[in-house]
Amino acid sequence: MRSAHFHSRIGVLALGFWALACKAYQLPSSSMEPTIVAGDYVLAAFMFRPPARKEVIIYSLRGLPYVKRVLGLPGDTLSMRDGVLVLNGRPVVEPYASHRAETARMDSSFRWQRRFLEREQDSTSYHPTLTTWGAIVLPPDNYFVLGDNRGESADSRYTGFVRRAEIFARPLFIYFSRDRQSGKIRWGRIGIPVRDST
Repeated sequence: MRSAHFHSRIGVLALGFWALACKAYQLPSSSMEPTIVAGDYVLAAFMFRPPARKEVIIYSLRGLPYVKRVLGLPGDTLSMRDGVLVLNGRPVVEPYASHRAETARMDSSFRWQRRFLEREQDSTSYHPTLTTWGAIVLPPDNYFVLGDNRGESADSRYTGFVRRAEIFARPLFIYFSRDRQSGKIRWGRIGIPVRDST
């Protein structure tokens, strides 16, 4: 009898810890497709360590949670050439990235990058686009994030670096998914883990 009571208390404690360490989020946009699609619900664990490269994270921007992939770490030099990400002088293989809606458009939001250009670059003649920008150097305690769906993601290209203090969780797996157009449950997506790289 005592053993059963002990095990039930352990179960309650474990459930309480899980509730404190994890939180559920719904993805309303397509910015992380194909990894996470609009209408997916993910269970996320709070992060108590710095994120790793290519890790999918949740961070706060103007009080709202955003889900993106970390591509640049503090001290890295990043650029993009015709949609190909270049990290510290080497192109990055990104099998998780979708380029189907990507175009070489310009946006005034990209101007923030000028302050972080490599020293030899002339900031006055710098005209970045969605697919060609940099090279920029990440300052300490700052990260560069991109959505997997490169043409449909408001990420660091627009909003700037993400500070470590703003990163608070990482998605673990999809626990529910519903098509936002038809309302149908996507049973095949339930239980899929959110991988850092595929």
